[in-house]
Amino acid sequence: MSYKLTTLLITFFVSTTNAFCQNSKELIKQKEIKKLATDSLFKQIVRLNEFKSEENRVDSIKRATAIAINLHIDIVDSSFLEEDKGKNISLAFINEEYPYDHNRTIYTIKFDKDTLKIISIDKDKKQFEQSDLEMTKYIPLLPKH
Repeated sequence: MSYKLTTLLITFFVSTTNAFCQNSKELIKQKEIKKLATDSLFKQIVRLNEFKSEENRVDSIKRATAIAINLHIDIVDSSFLEEDKGKNISLAFINEEYPYDHNRTIYTIKFDKDTLKIISIDKDKKQFEQSDLEMTKYIPLLPKH
C-alpha cells in the first residue's frame, strides 16, 4: 500500500514539476518577446524627427524660462483603443511634464509588435490652448548646441 502511494506521489510531483517548468519557460519567452518589442519601440521613438524636434523645443524653453519641463515617453503594451481590438499593437505617448503637476500628450504612436515597426504617429491637436500659443511668441526658441 505504501509502495503504491509513494509511486503515485512521485509520479504526481514529476508531472507537476514538468508542467510548471514548461509554463515558466513559456512565461520567460513571452517576457523576452515583450521586452524586445518595448526596447525596439523606445529606440525607434528616440530616433524620430518629431521626438528630436520636441526635445529641442523643450530645451529652448528650459533655457529661456528656467521652468523645469521634462519630456518623457510612456509605453502601453497592448492598445486599449477600439480600432486596435484584436491586433498586436502597442501605444506610446510622448509627453511634456510640467512642475505644476500638469502633463500634456504631444504625440500618440502606434507600434505593430509583429513587424516591430511604428505604424502611425499622431500629433495631439488639442495640446495647446490659444492663450498658450500667444505666449510662445515671447519665448525665443534657441537651437540646441
